[in-house]
This record gives sequence, C-alpha cells and structure tokens, in this order.
Amino acid sequence: MAKKTPSSGICYLVGAGPGDPGLLTIKGKECIAAADVLVYDYLVNADMLRHGKPGAERIYVGKKAGDHTLTQEEINKLIVKLTKEGKVVTRLKGGDPVLFGRGAEEAAELAEAGVRFELVPGITSAIAGPAYAGIPVTHRSHASQLTIFTGHEDPTKSETSLNYAKLAQAEGTKVFLMGVERIGEITGELMKHGAKPETPMALVRWATTGRQQTLVATLGTMAQRVKETGFKAPAVAVVGDVVTERDSINWFENRPLYGKRIVVTRTRQQAGVLSRQLIELGADVIELPTIRIEEPREAEIRAFAHVNALLAGASSRPARVVALHTNHKLWSVLLADLASPGNKLPRDLRGRLAGLAIWAQRESLRLMEGDEPLSALLAVNRDMAEGLAA
Repeated sequence: MAKKTPSSGICYLVGAGPGDPGLLTIKGKECIAAADVLVYDYLVNADMLRHGKPGAERIYVGKKAGDHTLTQEEINKLIVKLTKEGKVVTRLKGGDPVLFGRGAEEAAELAEAGVRFELVPGITSAIAGPAYAGIPVTHRSHASQLTIFTGHEDPTKSETSLNYAKLAQAEGTKVFLMGVERIGEITGELMKHGAKPETPMALVRWATTGRQQTLVATLGTMAQRVKETGFKAPAVAVVGDVVTERDSINWFENRPLYGKRIVVTRTRQQAGVLSRQLIELGADVIELPTIRIEEPREAEIRAFAHVNALLAGASSRPARVVALHTNHKLWSVLLADLASPGNKLPRDLRGRLAGLAIWAQRESLRLMEGDEPLSALLAVNRDMAEGLAA
C-alpha cells in the first residue's frame, strides 16, 4: 500500500463486501487501518470501522431509496477535496465498488482531478448473498451461465437500457440487484419476453448478516409475495433452477440462533470471544460492553430517559415515527461528540460506541418502515443510560 507523504494523498475505493465482517478482504482491512478519513455507505457494516486508526475522521454518505445524505456529485467532490488535502481517504462501498456501485464514476473524478487512487475489489452480494441462502449461482445440474443486471437504473434516462428480450432468453441463472421496489415491473417484463412464470426465484435481504431473510417463490408469483409479506430492500434477486438447491444446502439460516438478536454487555476482552461464538451459532450480535465514565453526564442520561419513554409509549403510528426520529437524533448527537477532537474516552471505547451509535441510527430508520417491536432498541438505550450513570 502507498505511504502517505506531506505533499500527496490517495483515495482507496474499497469494496467492503456484502455485510459479514469476515468477508472483508485483507487489502480492504489494511486500507481502513491506514485511512485519515473513512467515507462510508449505508450498506457498509459499522463493525468494519473499528479497524480504523485513532483519530480517523468518519463521514457517513449513505444513500437509499428516497433518502440521500449527499448526492453522488457531492460525494465525488468530497473525496477529491480530501485527497487533494494530502489525506489518505478510504471510500468504503458495499459489495464491490464497480459492480453497480458507481465506483467507476468516483475513480473517473479522481483521475480527472489528478490525484492518486486505487480500486480495491470486494466480494459482491450478487454471489455471496445467494450462497448464504443456500443457493449456488452456478451448478453442473442447473446452470453453466450467470447473468447479472441492475434493477435500479439512472432515473434521468428516458427509457431502460436493459434488453429484456435477451435477458428473458438467457440461459442459466439471472441475478439482479437493487430491484425490490420494481419487482413487479422487472418480473413482468421478463415473462412478457418469454421467461417461464414457473421459474424458481428467491430474494435475499440483508444477505450474509444476522438479519438475513429469504423469500422463495416463482417468477410469476414473486411480486405478489413481496406485497403480501412486506418484503423490503436491500435484497439480491436470483432467478433460475439453482434456487431449488436451497432445500438441501441452506446452511446459514439453519443454525440454532438464526433470527435471534443478542446484546452482549461483557467487557471488551470477554465480549469478543462470546460474540464470535454467538455469531457462529447464527445470532445477530450487538456488543455493548459495560462502561464507566468518571463524571456522570446528566444531560445525556435525561435524554435517554426521555427517548425511552417515547419509545415505550409509542402506541400509534405517528407516535412511533416521532419516537424513532427522536432516537435517531439523540444517537447522532452522541456520534458527533465521540468524533470531536476534545473527546477523552479511550480509542477502543470510542470505536465501540461509534459502531453502536451507527447501528442505533440505522435501526431507528429501519423500524420506521413497519410494526416490528422496539424491544432491542429500548434495551440498548437502557444499557447505555446505565453506563453513563455508572
């Protein structure tokens, strides 16, 4: 890896993989550790930020449907500016940076600006997602060809650039990313151009993480099943006979603690071992080591008590949205405090709390979408308040 000099910066465009921290590449981890600034996306697992060095700046630029922290143009300008300042910038992107990840556009901006950059490939969810659902994208008995396409094209285009006639007739497995919101349109176009309605199909949501969910149907019934179940993005879609292999090799979702979310409150030294064991058994683990702060932070304690009262009393939809929005704002303030130069907490503790804050922010946004219980969020908030008061 290139070494930083006072007169030159470099930007690493890194694929962070599909979500499982164990699928981050060694080169990717080295780039995180070397960074002066980490610029990361919505689909990047916050646990990976712990590999960053003390004092590294963290900038969240996540984008999801209808909710963009920064536009792509603003992100391009940001990474160019930071690199021109002589900093080592690691731009973390979910999956692989150039497979429908706009990494090529960012690389072009950096090249035009005359600054150094490297593309660091990552494991794509197009392959890892199905594999974690027990679906191989190729198989001697089913498919010797793989076609990958995007379900989310440039919204400024007047018409699609996808040739559905060729896609429908393509042999083997078809995989498309970012297409849940348009599932009816995509499946309809494939069938319109000759794809068989009875073709097996699967959607894998939050693939490779403890939150993974898989929905199995056929090309002809998937759109209705998505509507019935309320299945939401982010998800990878797989179309083809390989989906039938899930019946025999669904390894990830058959583990004993699959679907369970567990908060580990042991000390950091103890939590690491226990967390690994729980993850191996299929649990979605949140680490919240017991903390002690020398001077009690009364304002934060009162804030958490207020937010928890809102969450616990959210009996209506509007009240739920207000409570979750307030919770997101509180954790945002805490995250900003952790990143401030004057914060005197130990680096390791700051990193853990920052990861927890990012999780709480995402969870608050995610829970606005449905009626899932708020118990896990409440438990984390209560433990945090107790830690502040210790």
